Amino acid sequence: KARVGRGRAMQSRPLAALLRRSHARSGSVAGRESRWMSTSSFYDSQSGRHITLDEWVRLYDLTAPATELASVDSADDLPASGGVLLTLAARGTEVEGRAEAVVIAQAAKARDMPVRALISNAFGCEEHGSTDPNVLQLVAAELADVGVDVITLGDQEGFGNEDALEEAVEAICWNDVVGVPLSHRLGLRAAPTEEGILLCGTAAGPQFAIKHIDVCSRGEQAPQAGEVAALLKENGIEHGVDGGKLP
Repeated sequence: KARVGRGRAMQSRPLAALLRRSHARSGSVAGRESRWMSTSSFYDSQSGRHITLDEWVRLYDLTAPATELASVDSADDLPASGGVLLTLAARGTEVEGRAEAVVIAQAAKARDMPVRALISNAFGCEEHGSTDPNVLQLVAAELADVGVDVITLGDQEGFGNEDALEEAVEAICWNDVVGVPLSHRLGLRAAPTEEGILLCGTAAGPQFAIKHIDVCSRGEQAPQAGEVAALLKENGIEHGVDGGKLP
């Protein structure tokens, strides 16, 4: 498979100038999902199906009511309806909760429920240092194999940067999975900082083409929604706001 290329096009303009433009446009997040958003399709020989892929970036507002996916600890706790959020934690060379997440995801997909997985500290943390991209590769493959729709890389402690993102995306997208490829399942929840806003722009750009980005209208759990939307618009990246509905 073609590997992800290195590039810094998104950081060619000064940080302050980019954020000034974003602030000027961030009164509201305009442009909800359009019926004319770009898509592509291919024939997946492993599943024997034609797969349609969204080629625009979905912004998930974590504070929107529709985003309230149920967090469960076991397959016995699945909700009667709605979707499921699995939370895993990267710890250097390990990811806690991976076995449980696979079991829960299998049960949820058997009931055709949408499933998202959040890997917190995907790029590293103070206690355990940088996260090994190879363990992210293994966990992402396991989650994709049981049908998880979106696998989000969380950066709770601000360890994420372009180099760390490149290593993670390159490792994860090397996997060949049935159905929707991992390149279109990957998501990012950057730190709610100025650097996190720019990382969202870099992630959504042509070097990485991540299609799912978590935002927060109050800028507490993730970068502020309006600022991310304005930055994507500034860089000509097709996007829409999604209250949490999964493909």
